[in-house]
Amino acid sequence: MKTKELIIYLLLLLGTAPAIGQEITVKSFAELPQDLAARTQEKKDANGNACALVKVVMPIQDVTFEGWVVDQQYTPGEYWVYMPEGTSKVKIKHKDLAPLVYEFSEKLLAKTTYQLVLEVNEVQKHYAFFQIKSNVKDCVLYVDNNRYEAKKGKVEVRLPNGTYDFVLTGNDERYTPIKGTVNVTDKDNYIKHACKLEYTAEYLAEKQRKKEKRNSFWSTLGTLGLGAVAVGASLVGGNKTTQ
Repeated sequence: MKTKELIIYLLLLLGTAPAIGQEITVKSFAELPQDLAARTQEKKDANGNACALVKVVMPIQDVTFEGWVVDQQYTPGEYWVYMPEGTSKVKIKHKDLAPLVYEFSEKLLAKTTYQLVLEVNEVQKHYAFFQIKSNVKDCVLYVDNNRYEAKKGKVEVRLPNGTYDFVLTGNDERYTPIKGTVNVTDKDNYIKHACKLEYTAEYLAEKQRKKEKRNSFWSTLGTLGLGAVAVGASLVGGNKTTQ
């Protein structure tokens, strides 16, 4: 095996090898019938309906919550997360941890307070490479809102085990974004996707309008040119008759 090939092989092994890291785990989830905070400090959703309140006990800061989240507030050691009635799950994220999608044991009720206790545990983390190849050389990949720019139509991201939302788009508004989900497990070392970005309907319509306008211009110019030739010929013919 050549030296260059050996280096690439070793880098791939290191990139996908397990590492000691941390992950979010759920210790408990329960309704707090004696806690009236969801009523006394009420928040309403976009439809004007009262929300449920989930008090998330978490030992670290800078945690974000995604899904049907109306509002989140932080006090040391606890997050107050307001969500509409009927919410069944929430996505919990931190920049240094694998995201966690937690499904509640019951759908949330309006004006009801719950407690979700989370822990951060050390685990052996597995990583895999997520690669996308596209027909657009300067495409951009977003994985859980983190931006990665492609080189010659290829972009590659190293991810720990977990489920991630991704969006692939062009570097301008001409292309229709492609959305999807990638799930990294212990079985994965390399996850590859080939994605073809298509022009948006608006861009194609505008392109067609410009083409028609351009054709109309040349057609008009051609008509004017033929008219000028005809007039010139007529003048030349008239001069010969006079002579």
